[in-house]
Parts: sequence; structure tokens; C-alpha cells
Amino acid sequence: MQRKKFIKDLGISALGLVILADLSACRKEKPPEDVDFTIDLDADAFKALKSDGGFVYKDRIIIARVDSSEYIALSEACTHTGCSVEFDGSEFPCPCHGSRFNAAGEVLSGPARKALQLYNTSLNGNELRVFS
Repeated sequence: MQRKKFIKDLGISALGLVILADLSACRKEKPPEDVDFTIDLDADAFKALKSDGGFVYKDRIIIARVDSSEYIALSEACTHTGCSVEFDGSEFPCPCHGSRFNAAGEVLSGPARKALQLYNTSLNGNELRVFS
């Protein structure tokens, strides 16, 4: 194989890997529908929700604690490319491309153009219900 062809083939292969890695990291998916589950806030899996600003993911939904009596539940996937949003204590930023959403799921800054799905929450003792 000639050196020139080898370098060209290597470059094409590397580009293909980069594109494949980018596509697998970002996925577009519809937000969950017909949601209705309850979580025990005392369970180890949800210990992040014991602190203001804490958040967890469950069933493609991000659940965040604003304060001791307020919890927010939104679809986890950013509407731009599907990366998982996070919670910074007041907003839901997307770490992939910088979109930001407010507590109602509305877009504060793009590139996302569509809001996140907002779900209802109901706190009863140590149990938090998340539902459509």
C-alpha cells in the first residue's frame, strides 16, 4: 500500500470513529408518557434528593430538589440532541451544547428550541410521587 493511500484511509477511518462516537453520545428520544411512580426518599439510590440542589435520574426523568418541600421532575433528554440535562440549583443546563431550561422546562437559551416535558410531583412524608 502506498503511503499516500494509507494516510487517506487512516484519516477517513478516524473521521468515521469521531462521527460514530458523537452520534452515540447524543440521542433524540420522545419524553416518557403515562408516567406514574413513587420513590422512597430514604433509599440510598435517591440520597442526592436529601439536599437542596440534588438531583437523580429515574426512567428517563430528572428529579431535582429545589428545597425541603419542592421537587421538580422533567424529561431527562435535552430537546436539541438528547444529552442528559443536569440541575445547578435553579436551572437545568445541558452539558453537551449549552442549552439551558428553567424549572418549568422552558428554554432559556439554545440551541434547543423545544421545552422539556414537565411532570407533576407530590410529596407525602418520605415518598415522592412523579406522575403525568
